[in-house]
Amino acid sequence: MNPVTEIVKTLKQHSPLSAVSKNKWLDKSEGCTRYVEKYINTYPPFTFVDLYSAFGFYSLMHPDKDYFVYVQNPRIKVEADGRIFLNYKDRNGQSYLAENPVITAQAALCAFNQTKLATSNDKHQTDQLAIFYQLADQLCHVQTLDGKLPYLFDWFYYIKNDYLTSGWCSGMAQGQAISVWVRGVKSSGEKKYLDSALAAFHFMLKPVIEGGVLADLSSVSPALKHLNFVEEYPLTKSAVTLNGWMYALLGVYDLLQLLNLPEFNHLRERQIAEDFLAEQVDLLCNLLPLFDIDGLSSYDLGYLIFQLPPNFDLGYHQTHIVQLRILANLLKQHQLLEWSEHWLNFYSVHSANTPGWPYQTRFVATGLQ
Repeated sequence: MNPVTEIVKTLKQHSPLSAVSKNKWLDKSEGCTRYVEKYINTYPPFTFVDLYSAFGFYSLMHPDKDYFVYVQNPRIKVEADGRIFLNYKDRNGQSYLAENPVITAQAALCAFNQTKLATSNDKHQTDQLAIFYQLADQLCHVQTLDGKLPYLFDWFYYIKNDYLTSGWCSGMAQGQAISVWVRGVKSSGEKKYLDSALAAFHFMLKPVIEGGVLADLSSVSPALKHLNFVEEYPLTKSAVTLNGWMYALLGVYDLLQLLNLPEFNHLRERQIAEDFLAEQVDLLCNLLPLFDIDGLSSYDLGYLIFQLPPNFDLGYHQTHIVQLRILANLLKQHQLLEWSEHWLNFYSVHSANTPGWPYQTRFVATGLQ
């Protein structure tokens, strides 16, 4: 047996939840069903496009959500120059506006998706592409010389029970910005997007102890200290946030596809990205059992590392399912697909047990160019 798999198996057997597997958190008929009933109307049914392309459709964004729909969020303010700001509250409860690189990247990807929908008219596609480049440039402006996409505001992080101070960074932001810039350089030929994507990737390889986002797994087990992963909320004692890690890996995948093109002669970076992606996916496959709690995925491993209640959220459970499916299809990784199907089965189990349960996750293809 793989040594990492063996360690994970032992951790799973002796986790804080193993002794209460029929208690409030794990029991299907009590814990999970109560959770489902509580949030049954929180999320509407989603239709996801089961098609992802490094230079095309970013199928983690809803196909019906263009840029204008995305920025209708009441917390978002779009300045006259097109820059996006989000409303936050400081430590004293006072409101202020700040740029969030993930919000900017996701708005850009929503705009880019619209340029790939066969149902979009020419003017709509042109308008959305112009917005995409505007937001890609905004990310370039935010990026520091060392490749970092900083968050220039304090953020309360529940694991820390305190604020991450302004200037903190995130592996998720690095990955989603890379996904934007890869599409930007492929569609425009602009070298600045390639430079930004490469700088963001190199920063992704910077250890947390040096101010980066690459964390080791010593918080999970001292025996795993030699293994590193990309963390959404980098702390010296990391909670291992699943969705942010996978967003980062999709960014690396996108960059690798770009570097595989003959017109991009970056052999060293290509080899580094290829090796890094393979190592990360192998590690992800080994760690996924720790995120599984009776068929429902946990947002992170806070329950294991910090003995907190599992962080369940149906929206993130759905995101995990889709991320795993995309990575499985792109990398021909059957183990990731099996986990995606396993977590998707949660809905089937509870649709049978919960009267009136309308929630579905559907994977369908739509008209793409």
